[in-house]
Amino acid sequence: MTIKRSTMAEATATVTVEWYGETADVVVRPGRLNRELFAIMETQEGFDGLAEQVKTLVERWELVDDEGTELPVSDEVIATLPFGFIRAIVFAAVETVDAQGKA
Repeated sequence: MTIKRSTMAEATATVTVEWYGETADVVVRPGRLNRELFAIMETQEGFDGLAEQVKTLVERWELVDDEGTELPVSDEVIATLPFGFIRAIVFAAVETVDAQGKA
């Protein structure tokens, strides 16, 4: 069997992120954890770097507004989220690669 490089970044995995007793499934693209994304991590510290990683890695999430409508993965939404929640998403994506050894 072979693996096409062009499809690696499009593979998805679903991770569950917990936030103070509540959970949400997040569909991530762990194949996007590459040198380019790590360069962003090195140049953008703190919240901005993590926010950029979330936009790159997250396909969709079970994050909803008060009416139950799923929120988009956007700068506007990410800017309102707690740092720890964003960090949990990025770490879950990394752990998916570590645990499965595949995207």
